[in-house]
Order: sequence, then structure tokens, then C-alpha cells
Amino acid sequence: MSFNLAKSISSGLKLNSNIAKEVWIYDAFTLELVKGSPFPSRTQASNALVISRNVISYFIDTGKAESIKGTYIFSRQLEDKEVQNHPLFTPPMEG
Repeated sequence: MSFNLAKSISSGLKLNSNIAKEVWIYDAFTLELVKGSPFPSRTQASNALVISRNVISYFIDTGKAESIKGTYIFSRQLEDKEVQNHPLFTPPMEG
């Protein structure tokens, strides 16, 4: 009885959305991680960048750069091949 009651009470809750997850922030022009990245949570990322947490939530994993700070926001670290295949990637100059 108590299990079914707990299950029915918690069925409408979004429990996963309250768990802190790391956020990787990349500079949109250099594709390098910004200072402090990865951040332990969206809240800490938004505080460090001085942008709204809603901006983080809106742009995360979209592949679109947010225009306030000029950053890409991901819930995981990009692989080297993803960075190198990005249209804005410029290989480092040798010399």
C-alpha cells in the first residue's frame, strides 16, 4: 500500500531535473573550454558566466551558440573530432 502511494505521489515530479549535472562551456570563436569549465551544475555555470540559468537550459546541447557571451553549452565534453569538424575550428598555426 505505501509503495503504491509513494509511486502515485512522485509520478508527477521531475526528480531527474533536480540532480546537478556537469556543464561544458566552449568559447564560440576558439572552441576552447572557458575558464572554470566543466562546471558542476547549470547554476554554477550561469553564475560564472553571469547569464540566466534559463539561457543555459535553452542552449545546452543544441549546437547553437548563445549570443550573450558567445559560447556553446554542452552536457558532455566534446570529442576532438567534433571540435575539428566544427565549421569555426581553425587549426593552431605551426611555427
